[in-house]
Amino acid sequence: MPALASEPVLAPISDAPSIAVLPFIDMSPDRDQDYFCEGMAEEILNALTRIDGLRVAARTSSFQFKGRAADVRKVGQELGVRTVLEGSVRKAGSQLRVTAQLINSGDGYHLWSERYDRGLEDVFTIQDDIAARITEALKLRLTPQDLNAIQVKPTGDIQAYDYYLRGRQLVNQFGKLQFDVGFANLLCVPSLKRVLPHSSSRRISGVQRAQMTSDAIATGQN
Repeated sequence: MPALASEPVLAPISDAPSIAVLPFIDMSPDRDQDYFCEGMAEEILNALTRIDGLRVAARTSSFQFKGRAADVRKVGQELGVRTVLEGSVRKAGSQLRVTAQLINSGDGYHLWSERYDRGLEDVFTIQDDIAARITEALKLRLTPQDLNAIQVKPTGDIQAYDYYLRGRQLVNQFGKLQFDVGFANLLCVPSLKRVLPHSSSRRISGVQRAQMTSDAIATGQN
């Protein structure tokens, strides 16, 4: 007798406002901006976690749906959230087209959606606006502290930020594994030179390079 497929364990949905941020889909011409799409979604997720009263599904939980054509109603049931944010990014040269939509996981209907056609230098403004519009759609009252928290700008250098997103995706993918140092150098050293003293970029592993880049840029040391 064939084994029955196990059903996913459904998480209880509380009455509190809650959201899962799914990784954004890469719609770029060469489909080579996955790191950027994933990074944008993660930055928005991190901003939302700073809002008091909003429950946000962890990255490891929401990003498991990457590449899966999952019904947002099932996503909501599995993660125990009332709303789901999904979107896409088309990056061509210095131009960005970002679409984002907030969906009620109970009935699958849109609560809010927007399309942004901007220059790459506006990526932080787009992320801030998406986070702010989500709070409006969920009717959350934001304190001045909340507003400041979701408008943190990691760096003013877009190229360094791009390297940071590349390095962070590698860290997320490989964890503590020591991936090819030459490949890590290619991605991470240019931004390390921007954010760290020259002597600090010697004799460290690929993962450490990516993590140090991430930490340094995130704390605004550019």
